[in-house]
Amino acid sequence: MSKKVLPQQGTAKPNFVRKWRQARGLSQEKLADLIDATTSTISRIETGKQGFTAEAQEAIAQALNVDKIDLLCHDPDNQMNTISEEIRKATPEQQEQISRIVRALLASG
Repeated sequence: MSKKVLPQQGTAKPNFVRKWRQARGLSQEKLADLIDATTSTISRIETGKQGFTAEAQEAIAQALNVDKIDLLCHDPDNQMNTISEEIRKATPEQQEQISRIVRALLASG
């Protein structure tokens, strides 16, 4: 990534950056390298001591292979989030098949 991730001024909000980073098996150092930031910046973002810009959020989301909203709203430890993530990775044909299976399961219940 060619852009430097700069801190956002103002109050930081709680986030799931640390949990997503850990779920992806990345160290703070590796994530920092991927987005051209410092390890201390990653640490401050993860602990909520520092906010991050929309550009930084996009860079982190890309590095972790998640949607931007996941960093703020979705705990990767939550089973439904894990299922949703797997469905997002599926091809359109697979997603249609998953949808048919879910509808059939719900109808038979």
